[in-house]
Amino acid sequence: PVAYTGQEVKILALEPDPQTPSHLLAGLCVKPALWWQPGPGLIYASNNGGQSWTQQSTPAGVQCITSLTFDPNDASLAYAGTDSGLLRSVDGGATWLALPTAPNVERVGPIAVDPRDSTSIFLFGGPNFGPGDHNPNAGVFVSHDNGATWSLMSGVGYPVWALKFVRVGMDYWLYAATMDGLRYLKSIPADLSTAWEYGSGIASVATIDAFDAGVESGRVVYYIGTSGGALNAAGDQTSQSAASAAQNMAGGVYRSMARSYLLFQPLIAR
Repeated sequence: PVAYTGQEVKILALEPDPQTPSHLLAGLCVKPALWWQPGPGLIYASNNGGQSWTQQSTPAGVQCITSLTFDPNDASLAYAGTDSGLLRSVDGGATWLALPTAPNVERVGPIAVDPRDSTSIFLFGGPNFGPGDHNPNAGVFVSHDNGATWSLMSGVGYPVWALKFVRVGMDYWLYAATMDGLRYLKSIPADLSTAWEYGSGIASVATIDAFDAGVESGRVVYYIGTSGGALNAAGDQTSQSAASAAQNMAGGVYRSMARSYLLFQPLIAR
């Protein structure tokens, strides 16, 4: 927009439509005057694989768009995490409205919709980063009624950088990339205090900044990006294959391949 001509803008989220991959949504943040302050948020869409983009309609005052997620069962439904709350679109991302029943948090980060039940929505929420953040509500929240009511789950650290459902065998597991390693739930518990398990072969002290997975016949391929732990010495090309809970992990990208009915059989390469 003309109002932001000459200002730096960051793309914080990029999400393809699961049913029409050439349809993309991009979440932007206009750089604020001070790094810890939220800046204006914008959402753009492309219908030709990113060759051209059009700004979409968002409520006035929306701040940095931190995440975007389509409903895997209905691409007309989409969610946006922002530095001013949760947005929802019912027309594939063309128009957005704030969800007034969303958790009382300043920042909404990663969002995951259960592939088996679109009324079950998970999100990470908490305070905006920076001085003066005192919001006690922080963690993974879950709604089982399409966002009408939310409950705070326990057992996951702050912050969470990624939330993702991954098909493992005949079921879906929910993964969280955290400051305390990679965490997961094999099933969605009725008891919200149920402990999340740790991904083996990954240090529980590692900062997992990014997570993704691909599912193939008979196996799951996991990827993590970490900035935690000591870096390798200059010129050291040694690959770290796995780490115990107390070990550091060198910053980098790691891959693990597992049979679809198991979790991490550490076969990790940088």
